[in-house]
Amino acid sequence: MLRNYTFNRPISPHLSVYSPQVSSMFSIWHRISGVLLITGLSLFLLVLKIIIQSDLKILLLFISLPTWFLNFFYLTYSLIFAYHALNGLRHITWDLFLFLEAKQLSLSATLLVIFLVFILIKITITL
Repeated sequence: MLRNYTFNRPISPHLSVYSPQVSSMFSIWHRISGVLLITGLSLFLLVLKIIIQSDLKILLLFISLPTWFLNFFYLTYSLIFAYHALNGLRHITWDLFLFLEAKQLSLSATLLVIFLVFILIKITITL
């Protein structure tokens, strides 16, 4: 360790040499989006339980939230759901040994991003 510091060598040279693969980044984000979806659903159910079991004051507090906050939450959660669903379809096709060549992987990643942009535009228009 001291020798690496003396010669100004990086600790993990492989991290600076290789760029991350698109499929691995999409896979990591797929897992993160799954965790965010289950966390959001759990929080929603917890808030719903609190509203049902509490008095009218708590309900009025949640109703009086600013519209921009509710729209932001709706847009963010919808995009996370759309990404997770579309990327899940990519994973299913890989499990069926379809579209595994490099060109097809990059094409499916590009299509995924294009579909997400269309979904973002559609949701933004409806808000």
